[in-house]
Amino acid sequence: MSQPPQPPHSSTQFPAAKWIQNDNDDSDSDQVGLRWAASDSQFGGNKLRAPKTLAEETEFLNGGKKRTIVKRKRKRVEDGISDEEEDPYTLINIEDILSPIELPTDIVRRPALRRILLSTQIDALAKTSMEFIEGEKNFNKILCRLSAIMHQDDPRYLDLTFDRTVEQRQKYKEDVEAANAAASALTAAATGETNNVVDALDPKELDHEIEVKIKERVSATSAAAEDNVDDNEDHDMNQDDEEEKPEDKEENDSVQPPQQEQDHDMDADVEAREVVKRVKELLLENINYSNEYISRLQGARNKLCKASMQKDTLWKELKANAKEEDVRNKATPAYHH
Repeated sequence: MSQPPQPPHSSTQFPAAKWIQNDNDDSDSDQVGLRWAASDSQFGGNKLRAPKTLAEETEFLNGGKKRTIVKRKRKRVEDGISDEEEDPYTLINIEDILSPIELPTDIVRRPALRRILLSTQIDALAKTSMEFIEGEKNFNKILCRLSAIMHQDDPRYLDLTFDRTVEQRQKYKEDVEAANAAASALTAAATGETNNVVDALDPKELDHEIEVKIKERVSATSAAAEDNVDDNEDHDMNQDDEEEKPEDKEENDSVQPPQQEQDHDMDADVEAREVVKRVKELLLENINYSNEYISRLQGARNKLCKASMQKDTLWKELKANAKEEDVRNKATPAYHH
């Protein structure tokens, strides 16, 4: 009996050829199907593999050949795999979550909706806002106390002064001048003074010097002529000045008090007063911001407390309605066809 022609052997193999075993091969050592799973200690306990409770080894016979393969078992309640701690998604009913609410009492009967209504997140937010309010009030008290001290309204600090003594101001002025001089010296040393150096034989500079000398001579001659004219005018005005001296004396007497006030102002520490004024303005600004923040937190807390009270009232009403419905359903006899 003639055998059917066989296709010529090809050197190229399909990607899945390593999983296909030739029937003429009698070796039992070839790996077919799933391979042996590596031990847990080899990969550090990778959780992506099937747990030991879900895998079992079975012997498979095919064509007189016996092979051992790893099979995956089904999850059973008695195996302990459906425990909520090990598999938290087992007890979730998607239908209860996604199905629309037909009756208000469904919120009481459905576990997912009931957990949402009985959640304590709103109460926790209200408690947190109260903690923020208390902390901000304590900070506001410190700002108000400091502002009272700066305005000299605190009875404990009535003799507090912010003006410096003359020696302190003089020392501060000397320190500032020394710092400025050192900074200018460093700047001059860094930039150099080559830009101000002019060549002595520069023709432009020589022409400029000649023009300056000519102008000085002209101004000297004109000044001499003006002096002669001024001498004559001064001689005529001396008599008038002697008559106006008593009036000028009275005017000088009236000008002296403002000068004394100006000298008194010079004695005051103007810089310190400017700094104190700026600090007072900043304190007032921060106090206003703190008061506004406290008012906003109080408004948010009031709304949270109101929402929590409404939620509790709604839960009580829905629970009472659900009980009434259960009583009515029990009292009403079931209709049979």
